[in-house]
Amino acid sequence: MPACVSFGCTNRDERNKREKGVTFHQFPHCDPERLRRWVLNTKRDKWLPNSRSRLCSDHFTDDSFDRTGQTVRLRPNAVPTIFGFPDHLQKCLVTVIV
Repeated sequence: MPACVSFGCTNRDERNKREKGVTFHQFPHCDPERLRRWVLNTKRDKWLPNSRSRLCSDHFTDDSFDRTGQTVRLRPNAVPTIFGFPDHLQKCLVTVIV
């Protein structure tokens, strides 16, 4: 069962996927630079994602997705930038480098 690893996110199961259209996405382990940006933007101290770690679609802008087929996919340069951090963690996020 997928669960989003973002701070304070409650998207946890298939019910969210069906009811709200939430999708879950693996960290890009095969792309070290993009993986580094994802990890920095999640702002989890001393944490590294494993192969089962996921972020939900709520943390990506709409233009991060390719919705042309039956399956919703992240674009190759997508980086999560939407988070609900407390004030003391509200700092500049690493954005997409094109």
